[in-house]
Amino acid sequence: MKKYLIFDLDGTLIDSGSKIDTIILGEIDRIAPDYHDSVRYALGHSGGMSLSQFLDSVFQDMEVVQKERLKNKLLIQLNSLSNAVGFFPWVPEMIQELSQTYRLFLSTGSSTEFATEVLHKGEIDSCFDIIEWSTILLKWISHLEKFFEFSWDPDFYKQAVYIGDGDMDRVFAESKGIDFVHIGNSWTDLYEIDIVTKLPPLLEQL
Repeated sequence: MKKYLIFDLDGTLIDSGSKIDTIILGEIDRIAPDYHDSVRYALGHSGGMSLSQFLDSVFQDMEVVQKERLKNKLLIQLNSLSNAVGFFPWVPEMIQELSQTYRLFLSTGSSTEFATEVLHKGEIDSCFDIIEWSTILLKWISHLEKFFEFSWDPDFYKQAVYIGDGDMDRVFAESKGIDFVHIGNSWTDLYEIDIVTKLPPLLEQL
């Protein structure tokens, strides 16, 4: 049986994707409407990116100062979302149950403020051994390496399962040989479920 579960946040534990997209597109339409189509496309292919990584990938030719202003405006709006988004049905209860058997880790591209408030609202912040936000360390394989060091287990990667909804989550998991469970309905992954609450039977197979 596996020992460690690594969770993504947005689109995996909480239903926030469409609200985040609306905020980003609204601000882009206001200050840089010519970027609308490229931003809409990028939003559909940016799973796992932090806001900084997303802006860097889309606005490569934008001046640093202008990009920083845009990022700060978006962060203020996105952080206020913590009161407007909710967990998928029965997810907090499932996280609490899984924490009794597995050691849980969370890797998110969201800001520290947003993630902290959301997890606290669901009363599951204490269920995770360690939480990596992208305010300090951008979401990348460095999150996984930090989890590895924290675990003190040389077999951490073999004993872990990564649960996420984005293509980048898959990339992160595969880069370290970690089994990946896709939260979605595309049926393209070896292990795929539509909600975290269906995780327990699948974990018994791993």
